Amino acid sequence: KWYAFSGDQKFTEEELYLKFGLTAEAEQARKTKSLGRGLFIGGNAGVMVGAGAMGLQFLLSGEVSLLGYSLTSLAVVGCSISATVGNIKCYKRVLDYPAIYRLVKKDNLQLLKTYFPDAD
Repeated sequence: KWYAFSGDQKFTEEELYLKFGLTAEAEQARKTKSLGRGLFIGGNAGVMVGAGAMGLQFLLSGEVSLLGYSLTSLAVVGCSISATVGNIKCYKRVLDYPAIYRLVKKDNLQLLKTYFPDAD
């Protein structure tokens, strides 16, 4: 999560887009952030539950069952992939920083031009 600061105010990515009147981008940022966070947290929770199930299965039976462990292992791998995809989705939003920087710079230049006509 990151913030843009303006004086004593701080803006999230979504708030920054709304400030510039870009409602579609703000909605996309909100959806991507919530989807990425959900995948990441859900995937990590699934890995923990799967690993706990494998440990519990071993403690209760005292033996290693190939079928039981392979199914649980597949679930753990699936949850790991889900967590990774969620992390990548959040990271891609951070990588969009140069575009956001250009947007803020453009707005700052427009604001400066209202005071100084030759500002570039």
